[in-house]
Amino acid sequence: MRWKIKRAKLLHWLFLGAVFFKWVDGSFELLGGLILFFFTNDTLVHSVKSLFVHELAEKPTDPIIEYVLNFIHVSQNTRGYEQWLVDSAL
Repeated sequence: MRWKIKRAKLLHWLFLGAVFFKWVDGSFELLGGLILFFFTNDTLVHSVKSLFVHELAEKPTDPIIEYVLNFIHVSQNTRGYEQWLVDSAL
C-alpha cells in the first residue's frame, strides 16, 4: 500500500513538472510570435547578426554560425509567402 502512495505522489509531481515545462514552452512561443508580429525583417536580421558578431570574431568557420548567417542570406533574398516562412523559422 505504501508503495502505491509513493508512486502516485511521484506521478503527480512528474505531471506538474510536465505542465510547468509546457507553460514555459507556450510562453516562449507567444513571445516569439509577438516579436515576429511587431518587428520588421530588417530589424530581426540586424539583431541576429549583432548577437553573433563576437562569436564570428572568435571562430569564423563555426558551422552553426555559418548556417544561421546562410539562413539570414536566404531570408533577405526571398519575397512574399516564402519570406514569411523563412522569417517564422528564424
